[in-house]
Amino acid sequence: MLKDYEIDKPILETDRLIIRPLNKNDVAELKEWLGRDEIYTYWGRKASKGEKNPELMFIDPRPWVKRKPYLWLQ
Repeated sequence: MLKDYEIDKPILETDRLIIRPLNKNDVAELKEWLGRDEIYTYWGRKASKGEKNPELMFIDPRPWVKRKPYLWLQ
């Protein structure tokens, strides 16, 4: 049953919040707040390369490897 959610992730929506899978159109908004060092104050670490450059989250580092189709790689 949980395997269904790997490909077809649900979108949860309330009056004030929408939780959905990230996509390439979210890069500008992610860059706006992920690049700020102050959000990492309580995480106990600095931002990673992928967090400072969220467009890297949507690049497949090994395109020759066959994988299940994930939403963020489409």
